[in-house]
Parts: sequence; C-alpha cells; structure tokens
Amino acid sequence: MIVTGTAGVKPTYGSVSRYGLIAMASSLDQAGPVTRTVEDSALLHELIAGHDPRDSTSLPAPVGPYVEAARRREVKGLRIGVISELEGEGFAPEVRARFQESLELLEKAGAEIVRVSCPNFQYALGAYYLINSPRCFMGLVSGVGRRRCRC
Repeated sequence: MIVTGTAGVKPTYGSVSRYGLIAMASSLDQAGPVTRTVEDSALLHELIAGHDPRDSTSLPAPVGPYVEAARRREVKGLRIGVISELEGEGFAPEVRARFQESLELLEKAGAEIVRVSCPNFQYALGAYYLINSPRCFMGLVSGVGRRRCRC
C-alpha cells in the first residue's frame, strides 16, 4: 500500500499542457494527477497528456502506454533507482519503514533496485529557492495590467 493512500504521476516537462494553470514559475510548473490507485493515475495522465497548440512547451510526442503498464501490474525486469542522498534525515521512522518495505516488495516481484548517488542534491533546496523566487516574480510582473488595461 502506498504510504499516503494516494498515487500520483509527475509528468515529464511538456507532456501535459500548462495552458490554464496559474503560473507561479513557468519552467517549474507542471500538473499531474493524484488519485487513489496507480491505474486511476495512469488513466487520468493519459487523458490530460499530449500536445496542446495553446502551450508552446507541450511535446508533440505520443504519450506512453501508462494504463497498459498499470494494468499489467508487472515490475519484473524494471530497474528502479533509489537516490541515496534522499534516504537520510528528515523522515519519520514509520515512513522510512514503509518505504523500505515497498522496496523489498518490488524486489520480490522481480524489480531490480539500484542505489544511485547524486552528491549535489545537498544544494537542491537552495537552488530551488534561487530559481523559483525570481521565476515567480517575473511571472507575476509579466501579467500585471494585461487583462485590466485597454490602452
């Protein structure tokens, strides 16, 4: 079972249109489904994904077979990367235990768990704030007066 009782998809940038979203930091904004099951997330993702002529950043590539993969419920042969630096401090013991249990279940089901090191992740939060704040500001400034002014 998933720790929070929900399943979600964080789409590849451009696979889901941002048209209609309220921009906070456009290069970081993405919309993805959060549902009760993996299959429901896959169904919703396939529904909302795809090219949108109203969003110049949306990808023209076809959407992968997410629903088919979710219905197969097969992980045998998949290689799943676990980032070592994200397993450190800051997680409640019960969350860490459920995460470890899920890795063990995936491994028993035939997935290969691969530990991956990303040593620069220590800078991720600081980089996020450096990028997000000015992007958010520019997004807000660029929209000022656009809908109200009839000059």
